[in-house]
Amino acid sequence: MDNSQIFEKLKNLDIRIDSYRERKDKFVVYYDKQNDTFYLSTAMCILSDNIDICFHKLDEISSLKNVKRNKLMGDYDCDLFNIEDFIINHPHCCIDIFQEEIAEHSNRNKNKTLITYLLLYKNYPYVEQLMKCGFKGIIYDLVNSFDNKEEDFKILFVEGKTVSEITQLSNGQWKMILEFLKDCFSLRDLYYQLYKSLIKKYNATTNQLEEFYVITHPKKENGSLFDVNSGALVDLLDILKKGEYTVSDILKYIKKQERKNKIKPTESLYLLKDYIAMCDYLNVKPYFKPDNIKKTHDEITPWFNQYIDKQKEKENKKYEKGFITQKKRLEKYLYEDENLKVVIPESPNDLIAEGQNQHNCVAGYIRRYAEQEATIFFIRKKDNLDESYITIKINEKSHKVIEAKYKYNEKLNSQDKEFVEKWLKHCSR
Repeated sequence: MDNSQIFEKLKNLDIRIDSYRERKDKFVVYYDKQNDTFYLSTAMCILSDNIDICFHKLDEISSLKNVKRNKLMGDYDCDLFNIEDFIINHPHCCIDIFQEEIAEHSNRNKNKTLITYLLLYKNYPYVEQLMKCGFKGIIYDLVNSFDNKEEDFKILFVEGKTVSEITQLSNGQWKMILEFLKDCFSLRDLYYQLYKSLIKKYNATTNQLEEFYVITHPKKENGSLFDVNSGALVDLLDILKKGEYTVSDILKYIKKQERKNKIKPTESLYLLKDYIAMCDYLNVKPYFKPDNIKKTHDEITPWFNQYIDKQKEKENKKYEKGFITQKKRLEKYLYEDENLKVVIPESPNDLIAEGQNQHNCVAGYIRRYAEQEATIFFIRKKDNLDESYITIKINEKSHKVIEAKYKYNEKLNSQDKEFVEKWLKHCSR
């Protein structure tokens, strides 16, 4: 089907538009039954008879977000036409189940989410088995995410005739994961992947998963469990990646820490993960099962902080020459009036101190400043040149302010703005 044929079908449809301005960024998706294909265009293109560039064939999920010829789906919703024909062509697409899931969410882009799902089904029809067996929430969160939806889908599922084949989990395993996620309202695709990793990579049993779920999920006053604790799952997986522990080891350990040292299981997991990470940085072998994880963690923290400070000091030293070069290069920007003076940073420590005094992120610009990728100055009161007052970043080519703030990123008053304007006007001569 060529553009002119699509145009003839679309131009007579009710596009529900009162003015060009109202709908110039809105999108129209048309399903062509004969070719089993979705076509995307903007309402503006259709109404202005611009048929040369406006129609794009949607073959993949990613094409809904990135369309050639400068047509971007972005976060805009779309109008759908001929979905009824899609259902006739694909009677097992479970669109009714998916629409029920959409109805449970305040989704401002409902049609876009629906189209994404239909494209997913069209490319991977075995999603039908998943939808019918309780995976609708996981599929919804997957297609409604900002990530690479098709790649994520292929990581979670493989082609098969049964759910066990598709998930590569036994009936007991995938049913238990669904049970864990039944009260979860978002990110279910992420949590499903975390549970699956525990089962497939680290041989976690259903009993171990159930025990871990219970001890890391405190109950509300009404007796129901809090939402899924993703932090505990991530911490558990990070510890297991080191290869020193089994799921059974960690379960026994965190229960012992709660019983003996009154440390909550979720806190024990985090402290153990952080302790192991600090040992890795310091290149020392961690204790396998510290008697008191909080005490052991707190004992190594000062050594770790000292190590990090030394590393930063080494890192910053290599930029000192760049700061010397910048000082000479930027002398032309020196300026003052009766109250204020422009000061050039002379070392990495100057940016670090400015960031600490001003409570801003200027210390993160050390490399960019030294390599002339960012131009930063301090503006100080002449009667107190040692105290931070204004941090400013400019564009050297245009002599325009990129950012100028007081402490805590507060905006400048009119008087200080006037000083900045006079300074940059003076420098542009």
